[in-house]
Amino acid sequence: MKIDIVIAVAQCGGVENVINETASYLQKQGWRIRVVQLIWEGVNWLNRSVSFYPLLFGKDNHDLEELVKAYGDFIKKEGEPDAVLATAWPYISFITKTVLQNTDTIPVISWLHAPVEEYVAAGFGGYESLQWADFHFAISDYIYKKLKCNNLPKIYRVYNPVSFFKTDSKYFKTDKQNKKLFYIGRISPEKRIEVILKALTLSTESWNFYIVGEGEKEYVQTLQDEVFRLRLSNRVSWMGWQENPWKCAESADAIVLASEYEGMPLVLIEALACGKTVITTPTQGAVELIMPGKTGYLFGYNDYGMLAEILNALQQGQLPFMDGEHCKKYVMKYESNTALTESMLVFMFKIRER
Repeated sequence: MKIDIVIAVAQCGGVENVINETASYLQKQGWRIRVVQLIWEGVNWLNRSVSFYPLLFGKDNHDLEELVKAYGDFIKKEGEPDAVLATAWPYISFITKTVLQNTDTIPVISWLHAPVEEYVAAGFGGYESLQWADFHFAISDYIYKKLKCNNLPKIYRVYNPVSFFKTDSKYFKTDKQNKKLFYIGRISPEKRIEVILKALTLSTESWNFYIVGEGEKEYVQTLQDEVFRLRLSNRVSWMGWQENPWKCAESADAIVLASEYEGMPLVLIEALACGKTVITTPTQGAVELIMPGKTGYLFGYNDYGMLAEILNALQQGQLPFMDGEHCKKYVMKYESNTALTESMLVFMFKIRER
């Protein structure tokens, strides 16, 4: 059986990690996996054991007609799959189904990784595009409810998988005197890392801040200028991309995320699996993971003052750091074998049914 995992663009972030986990797991189950990236910008993010097919190159804006043609040409050359995982953009459901619409036996499964509203705002399609999919995977309760409210049929909760071998209990170590705060993930404007920088200037405790990841050069430069302007150069460290960021963040006291939006943030699941204290904005996925005072803390969007208060309270003992074992147990349902076994059952049943 052959599955196409189709994505428009990719860098090195949470969605890409999920694709790697899913592709590797499905291959071990005997499926043939083809990861098809419609627009490739030269970033090598996929596990080398998985077949990779970049179709168009460069950062030029490609219209839907070009993307449909690119996937259509790929199918003519490489053959049809038995199923398609239309990943992230709603437009991917439209593109893949348009190419395969004469073959009713090939199901297209939409696999959103952010709320539909965010894709609409970015111009990447919306509910009208999702109507082309035969089934829908929802990575969070919020996405599930929104799809349901818009009368999309055949929706299944399939949680993002986390490889817990990368989040070994040895990473539970936390020295509360170190005052180490980590951001792990893609560096892009919607992550609002500047909010964290402003909070550091207000905090009465001298937290050191470590940024693990890479991303958009212009935004990185903006942040570096902000670090200089706020006189934080001696407290902010740029760690770059790390194959296993949790080894790098072993001594972290807390993990912070200030995003405007998230689907189901993989970094938060991984942080909890490492037993780390999480501080995050109340994005749709985050509120399903964080119980304030039990699995982490929430602060308002762009509210660097509230973030500074939380950092101060943690360091002064007014708020507790989280219990590592409790956090890991709380996210056990996201462990790769658990999460992906469910998705495999959905795949097998529905494909055979058709």
